[in-house]
Amino acid sequence: MYSDAMTKAIKYALEAAQQRQQWGAAALQSVVPADGVLLSIKSMRQGGGLEQLVWPGILRQLDACGEVLAQTHAADMFDQQPQAAALLMAKGKGRPVLRLEFVSPPGTVLIAIMDAAGVVYVRSKRTRALLAVSEPGEPAKLRADFQPLKPEDLKPRLR
Repeated sequence: MYSDAMTKAIKYALEAAQQRQQWGAAALQSVVPADGVLLSIKSMRQGGGLEQLVWPGILRQLDACGEVLAQTHAADMFDQQPQAAALLMAKGKGRPVLRLEFVSPPGTVLIAIMDAAGVVYVRSKRTRALLAVSEPGEPAKLRADFQPLKPEDLKPRLR
């Protein structure tokens, strides 16, 4: 009996987290600059150029003339372009690349935050609780290993 109730609770909590993730991604997308560039840094490569983080989570390398040399999805950037990814992370210094407070359709004030790794976090403004986390470079997709409930939320209680 308890396992069936816990399974349902987890299912509904995951659905709610996915919905919040989609709301957060849509809210952030509404304030993304027209060119999509969220973070841009001068490259350390020979000949100069730029390293850019572009919405929805793409690492782009440009040469000094602005020609695109390479584009890598955020999920793969640490494997395929480790130096450029490390440069973006250093420039970000753990601060959000994009942050926005928004009101969800039910009327709750939430905070959507995107970091330099292309991950979007959705938090409650009131409690600061983490409500959803995206896959890198996929702002509207809930991370596969996200746990919306804490173990104590699933403990049976006497009424």
